[in-house]
Amino acid sequence: MMFEWVLKNGSTNKLFSGIQDVICKTICREMTLYTAPPNSVICYQGDFGDVFYIIISGQVGLYVEEHDKKQSKPFEDDLKQLMQSALLEDMSSSHATTSDRHFVGHNPHLPKQFGKFIRFIGSGGTFGELAVMEPTAQRTCTVVSTTLTSFICLKRAAYQRLVRASNGDTVGFTQYEFLEDLFYFDSWSHGDVQRFSNKLRQVTVAADVRHRRSFSTPEYMFLEP
Repeated sequence: MMFEWVLKNGSTNKLFSGIQDVICKTICREMTLYTAPPNSVICYQGDFGDVFYIIISGQVGLYVEEHDKKQSKPFEDDLKQLMQSALLEDMSSSHATTSDRHFVGHNPHLPKQFGKFIRFIGSGGTFGELAVMEPTAQRTCTVVSTTLTSFICLKRAAYQRLVRASNGDTVGFTQYEFLEDLFYFDSWSHGDVQRFSNKLRQVTVAADVRHRRSFSTPEYMFLEP
């Protein structure tokens, strides 16, 4: 079902262009679904991201902090309080007409918090390509849902295999992608995982070969894919 939707959608169909169906279906099986309520922050500008988003339904607004200063990241409770305050102010304005009420993109509270409003992205749109293509890349904007919004989420490892497949390269895990999917490295930063992966060396061991003797001092750590 997801495979058929991705092929029919104009934005995502380009990603799968020229790739065998069996590879496309494999990538689609790694996709996950996510639904965000209105006024939810999907990602913050400056964050290191590893997810590519495809909007199934709903709408998000894009905000960019134009200054070099580090963008503040409110706690979830502070964000909810901010939204509730804005809603109460809107409801208290009895003289306001329907045309005076706007989505979050035009809420006067949010540009101060997240920067300058850039544009909306609706159903079928995508964002997050840069973050999944380059591990050291940072999110270029803050993304906020304006309505109940559903996404298809594709993680960096699956996305990069998709790109390599579209270029005719071998579809397999890089050392970085292999480490990134392991629970042990969940708390590691992208840079630390990348540096550690660069130190790994692939070895092939024949059957019935002893890796080390009992009671000997271990010199290596083995990761089996």
